[in-house]
Amino acid sequence: MKRLVHMGVAITACFAISSCAVHSGDEESEDGDEPIGQAAQSLGGLVISSPLTLSTSTVVSGQALTATVTYQNTSASPITIGSLVIASRPPGGTHGGGPFNDLSPTLTTTTINPGATVTLSASRTYSTSEPIGRWEAYSTYKDSANVWHDSPSTYFIVSKELFHTAYPHAFVNAQGSSVRLNGFNARESTVYNPQNGWSQTQAHFATITSKGFNAVRFTLDWFSFEPSQGVFNQTAINALTTAVANAKAAGLYIILDPIHLKSGGTVGVPSWAAGSGDDVDQINNHALPYLQKMASLFKDEPNVIAYDVVNEPHMTTADQNRMLPVYSKLVQGIRTIDPDKICILEPIWGDSGLDQADFSLLSDKLNIVWSIHDYFAGCDYDGFDGAGVPVGCYVWNGTSGYPSSTPDQLERHVTVILDRLATVGLPAYVGEYGLGDGVANHDLWLQQQTAIFNKYDLSRTYWEWHSGGSMSAQNLDYTWKPWVDLLLVP
Repeated sequence: MKRLVHMGVAITACFAISSCAVHSGDEESEDGDEPIGQAAQSLGGLVISSPLTLSTSTVVSGQALTATVTYQNTSASPITIGSLVIASRPPGGTHGGGPFNDLSPTLTTTTINPGATVTLSASRTYSTSEPIGRWEAYSTYKDSANVWHDSPSTYFIVSKELFHTAYPHAFVNAQGSSVRLNGFNARESTVYNPQNGWSQTQAHFATITSKGFNAVRFTLDWFSFEPSQGVFNQTAINALTTAVANAKAAGLYIILDPIHLKSGGTVGVPSWAAGSGDDVDQINNHALPYLQKMASLFKDEPNVIAYDVVNEPHMTTADQNRMLPVYSKLVQGIRTIDPDKICILEPIWGDSGLDQADFSLLSDKLNIVWSIHDYFAGCDYDGFDGAGVPVGCYVWNGTSGYPSSTPDQLERHVTVILDRLATVGLPAYVGEYGLGDGVANHDLWLQQQTAIFNKYDLSRTYWEWHSGGSMSAQNLDYTWKPWVDLLLVP
């Protein structure tokens, strides 16, 4: 096998003790000296002083990735290397067998003096014809004995999707700019009918975009689509597919919430899946084929930008560590069908503390967003007790109001979650928030919440878009209620 090493490579060299001599040799080829598997990370005193970093965790097809790594000679003698490369491998590729999708430039023969460092920064554009999915990146150098030494690997996604995550931003477009979603939740009954095949019209969805919003979260009932185990309701599928197409035509980004548990977790699981244990057990045991079916339907639809995997999982305690392995299993299963769409995960009950959450139980954090359902209305320092259980005043029932102006408490309810997510690099999105018409301090609560969400650049979807309920943003004739403009304040 051969890998071409180009002459005249430009590098950035930083010197800790003394200068290092850089020698660029003639163009040469390497025969049969690519390592099989992971070799040693260093030769003697040559160590990685700044690990490999990537410019983004997701590359949209047609865009470029830049990576940077720094090595240091910690020995007392000069060290000569024959080549330094930042390598990438597609899904299924290997270090020794390729394909050799390396970044450029590469570094040719170089002598690194004691104490000196050498930094290589290289880039590559990933074309639309290359595999999508999880790619591997690592740095590797060839020593004077023609042995390659591979660094630990890091991973990135090559995606055809409109959005990817880049902490702290939940939705980042192909140009690398954060896009703030602002929209609504839409119940199944206002989106499609699984029995007669009715779908919401483009014209009605267009009332959302014409008002200035850009997103909609479809809340779906699992039992409507899989009434019997392994048997899918084609009428419901056709109606949902049409509704998605109509929302797309209206200019909306769509988040699918395929398992919308409600009524404290007692509604949402098909009767055939109900059995021993709670809905977490039932979802863990039975939901993956349905989620994979949904992924197969929308994996090639870029305007379906995310799957909100399970709505408000219900347990008797706020034990995130019981749900995180279930999420890990479900996300891995979804990504066997749709490898690069964003997956949104929710805490227990949609809103609970994360102090005890062990996020190492989540095996893959690429393109993962954490959702907050924020109906907190004060009456407590931050809305959680020591066990993470919600305490204080809440307005989710549509009849409770905002007792008094406590914006500091509202903000802490958000920042206590954001601070914990920052420790693991997960971005956040407000999947639900809202309160009923005419309750105490209705407009004040919306004003203060909107200001908080804007301050932390949080995308959000209000509960709810259109219904006869007290929390609906529209009247039954699809006209807007006067307070809706408060949700659009920049």
